[in-house]
Amino acid sequence: MSANHVKKPFLRDDKSSQEKTYQILVEGRLGEHSARWFNGMATISADNTTTLTGHVVDQAALRGILCHLWDLNLTILSVTIIDPEASREREVKDG
Repeated sequence: MSANHVKKPFLRDDKSSQEKTYQILVEGRLGEHSARWFNGMATISADNTTTLTGHVVDQAALRGILCHLWDLNLTILSVTIIDPEASREREVKDG
């Protein structure tokens, strides 16, 4: 096999491999037992919706969370990446 045909390992961009903070809004309420599955994520329920906010290490972990929400028969209304830099900028402007 020539050097041109050697398989190269998949390299990830440093930014894509960094953990990100997500806010996931679902229709319905998570019971206390179900909320425990999302260990480390803050859960807030109000007006027949639940918001989960927390760090997710990678896309595979995010997919696992979304699949579990689907398994619980909850409708996902939105998934948002929370940009910590933008949050800090708003705090400085407001402060």
